[in-house]
Amino acid sequence: MKTYLEIIAENMRIPKNSNVIVQFWGENKDKEALLSFSEVLKQNHMSVSSIMFDKNEMLKKCEEGPYSIFDQITEEELFHANIVIDLCTYSPTGLVALTHEKSRSNFIQFMRNHFNAITGPEKMMIQIRMPSFENASESGLSFEKYSRIYDKMIRVYYDEMRKRCKTLIEEYSAHKKVTIITGEQHVLTLDLTNRKWFQDSGEGDFPAGEIYIAPLENSANGSYKADFIFWEGEHIKDVVLKFENGKLVDSKPLHILEGLKKADANAIVIAEFGLGVNPQIFELTGYSLFDEKMAGSCHIAVGMNHLFGGENKSVAHVDFVSARPQITFS
Repeated sequence: MKTYLEIIAENMRIPKNSNVIVQFWGENKDKEALLSFSEVLKQNHMSVSSIMFDKNEMLKKCEEGPYSIFDQITEEELFHANIVIDLCTYSPTGLVALTHEKSRSNFIQFMRNHFNAITGPEKMMIQIRMPSFENASESGLSFEKYSRIYDKMIRVYYDEMRKRCKTLIEEYSAHKKVTIITGEQHVLTLDLTNRKWFQDSGEGDFPAGEIYIAPLENSANGSYKADFIFWEGEHIKDVVLKFENGKLVDSKPLHILEGLKKADANAIVIAEFGLGVNPQIFELTGYSLFDEKMAGSCHIAVGMNHLFGGENKSVAHVDFVSARPQITFS
């Protein structure tokens, strides 16, 4: 049986002859996974470079001064890559909390500069959050349950899922507005005028399985109920979000709104509307990476959307999933 990394490598929508950088956010002891994954990509006629972001080494180097990756890769390789793949056994942004206060500015500056270098209109980014104890802990799931759901979602029929995504996008692209009814009384309207639909069936996150769009940033009005979310170490059911002119103005519980405001001023702006199409997940877990892909579900997000057709820049991007919405396009 093929490993999940072999399945992912075979089903990514990467053109041959691409210049690829694989970034491994893991530990040196797990470096074999990075090397084997890179070898599979090379077999598909790609130029592949790799970078190792060992957590302990990064924290140590940031304490010593401004951090640079150019001992692992050349500046030319970095800036000329058109495909960037993140293999993550931990959350890169989660390192901020582990960084000593005196060196935190070095780390934040490195992350900002590096992110700007690897993103852009001509670049494609794919993120693979690998089954690990750290990722499972961040999701609120046990490692065993995380790995079990992950494995099922990865072993999907990708060609069928891509056809489903294409069919839905063709159907919805003609419409300019969407009305989302969640629960018994929560109605949210969004304006999609002149915004483009995207599909994630091997082009973005893994596990894959959604179509999504950036609504006009001032267009969200009404309320929306998310069934289940894991938020700051707590499983919360029946979260209610209230929007006025595109901004989140109230939440139940209130500390969700308060937490978003602490990120930055743009973290409360509507960012995304999406629909799940992966038939291999059968229940909400509270972990948006899985839940937003569940076939039949919908999700909205607040925060960053400038990387997929929107205009809002933020350090945050938070998804809220509803399993059984009523959706009307007009």
